Amino acid sequence: MRKSRKRIHGNDRAYMMLARDVRRRWLQYGENRTKKTEPCKKCGAVPTQADHIKAIGSRPRQPEDFCTYIWNMFNRKCQPLCKKCNKEKQDAKRKRQS
Repeated sequence: MRKSRKRIHGNDRAYMMLARDVRRRWLQYGENRTKKTEPCKKCGAVPTQADHIKAIGSRPRQPEDFCTYIWNMFNRKCQPLCKKCNKEKQDAKRKRQS
């Protein structure tokens, strides 16, 4: 059975698309570009992904949240982690939250 998705309309859709574009630009021009060639901080594997050391938060839903989101996206420090280590970090974070 297929999961139903919440339909996003109007301003919420515009904010979501803006946040997606900011993330796309960060992936293209941000600190992320230089981190891919460095070895993983945990296991030493290459290639790596850029991982924000502190979480940047969820996508903004209101205009006043955009400044914080953009600042967090570009000014929070990143570390190189391989795909496996990054997934372990995310799983540990989810486990702590629940």
